[in-house]
Amino acid sequence: PRDGRRGCALVDVLPSGPATHFLSWAWGYSLMTVVLALRHWCQESQMDAMQTFIWICFFCNNQERILKEKTKEGSDDLESTFQSRLQSIGRVLVLFDQWSKPAYLTRVWCIFETFVAARASISYTLIFPPESSKSLHETLQRGMHLEVTKDWSSIDVGQARASRPVDEEKVKGLITRTSSFEEVNTVVKSHLVGWFKKQFEVIFEKGVQEGLSSSGCPHCAAKEEELAMLRAQLQER
Repeated sequence: PRDGRRGCALVDVLPSGPATHFLSWAWGYSLMTVVLALRHWCQESQMDAMQTFIWICFFCNNQERILKEKTKEGSDDLESTFQSRLQSIGRVLVLFDQWSKPAYLTRVWCIFETFVAARASISYTLIFPPESSKSLHETLQRGMHLEVTKDWSSIDVGQARASRPVDEEKVKGLITRTSSFEEVNTVVKSHLVGWFKKQFEVIFEKGVQEGLSSSGCPHCAAKEEELAMLRAQLQER
């Protein structure tokens, strides 16, 4: 352990390197959800797993000290510790367990992390377990984009919770001192919808390239017109 005492953080006994990404996730997720989502993202993004190091609070913070000795990690020193760490790493992975009613948007830590990333213009990627990612793509391909954004647009950090009441109190206290619940809700909603717009464009442009050409195809022409309408609707959100 770095402090020379028994009971160390997991990062002290596992192979590691300088963090390349910061993982924003909810403690209520199952281990399988986290592992599958990270593996899926790594494969889809063609990341070199041997050169990718993800900062995850569960592994990097000493849970022994936090839980038994109430040391200053977690919600303590938010501005000097958490925000500086997020900015020094420079890339954030936001893990949704599912696209419909994601648990992430009910957790105050998660919403706050996304807010900090958005306000600091930090690179931001939304990741899902494989089945959730597949379901999202199928939903978008059916043109049901409003089904996705309606849940993402109902963010309310004032009603969000944390695993420890003291964390909820401290995070919300920082928000009220430096910003407002309304601003956090607006910024996070805008950030998520912005990411969604990009995914929408990628998925449907791919569909056009794979055969939805309007030349000599009434069905394809109708599909392209539908895409134009969907883009216009998204621009209004």
